[in-house]
Amino acid sequence: MNRLLETVSNISQFGMDFSPDFIIGIGGGSPIDAAKAASVLIFHKSTDTDLLFDNRGDTHITLFFVPTTAGSGSESTPSSILTVHTRKTKLSIKRRVYCEKAFINFRYTISMPYNITVSTAVDVLTHLVDEYMSAKSNIFVDKLVKIGLLGFSEILPMIQNEEFNECFREKIMILSSIAGIIIANTRTTLTHTMSYPLTYGKKITHGFACGLLAYEYLVFHKNKYKVDDIVSALGFANIVELKNFLKNSCPNIVCSEKEIYEYSNIVFEDKERLSMHPYEVSLIVL
Repeated sequence: MNRLLETVSNISQFGMDFSPDFIIGIGGGSPIDAAKAASVLIFHKSTDTDLLFDNRGDTHITLFFVPTTAGSGSESTPSSILTVHTRKTKLSIKRRVYCEKAFINFRYTISMPYNITVSTAVDVLTHLVDEYMSAKSNIFVDKLVKIGLLGFSEILPMIQNEEFNECFREKIMILSSIAGIIIANTRTTLTHTMSYPLTYGKKITHGFACGLLAYEYLVFHKNKYKVDDIVSALGFANIVELKNFLKNSCPNIVCSEKEIYEYSNIVFEDKERLSMHPYEVSLIVL
């Protein structure tokens, strides 16, 4: 299932036909996020997706989730990220939507193919990076992120050697949910904001889009202490080793100057998301 606004509207129309008491979202981040958004519309008996982007409360019908990937952490967050064709990117709805229960079982992820396994694992890593570098980070968030980064360091060799056994599946699923819990307190910042138009324009998975941007984001970030902290917690000798891991894990893409300009303008329009970065962000046209 995709996460288009039109899909959410269709789900709402279907749901209003029989007034469900709850929704069960099964799958990765896309169907779970779509279920969150639809739960708001069904509660309000509407198919108007504009309701999702106002601030008139967080009411929705009950949700249960069964995640079948280990990356988005959407089962733990109140966020719902939807694809908006008119903006050529993805946007977060304004409502905060939590599920009643999530059934987190790594056995649901065992059949994931290689590309999705690696992409979602990279997504977990970039979640932890974004959360640590966020303007909303605090001592409690930082402690949880450190636990997540140290846990990720344990599975790094498994990713590099393609050892996707049950031990790996269990650990990455736990890390994904932990990262989701932290997102609920911080939100993601520039790596994810920049990834949305890249995902839309280049049709690559969200995790890979984030991974392609993470190294340059850390180089760009002013808080070098935290950057060094991330590199150390992951067990890398220096940031170049992190760069090489991301380069080897993610596909290579090429963007024209026109595309870079277009994507940058889309990012710069999202002032709310830019505010998650601890320093002012400027758009420089060369």
